Amino acid sequence: MALKQMAIIGGGLLFLFWAAYQYLLIVYSGTTAGLRALQMHVQRFDGHPANRKLRRTRVLCALLSAASLGLGYAWHFLDEDRLCWHERVTKTHISPKRIA
Repeated sequence: MALKQMAIIGGGLLFLFWAAYQYLLIVYSGTTAGLRALQMHVQRFDGHPANRKLRRTRVLCALLSAASLGLGYAWHFLDEDRLCWHERVTKTHISPKRIA
C-alpha cells in the first residue's frame, strides 16, 4: 500500500513541477529552455508573437489538456492541422523564430 501511495504522490508532484515550470517560463519569459535551444517560440495564427495574456491562457489550457488524461494532447492525432486542443482554443502554435 505504501508503494502505491508513493507512486501517486510522486506522480502528483511531477505534474505540479511540470505545471509550474510551464507556467512560469512560458508566461513570464515567453520561452522554455527547450524552445530556446531549438530556436522556437509561441506565436498566434496570424504570425505575430503571443502576448503574455494569451500565453497564460495557452498554458492553463495545456494544463487542462494534460489533466484530462492527455486527451487534449491526443487531439493532435485527430486534427487535420495536427494541432492540440490548447492550440486550437488559443489560436497559437509553436514555430521557428525568424532570423533576420
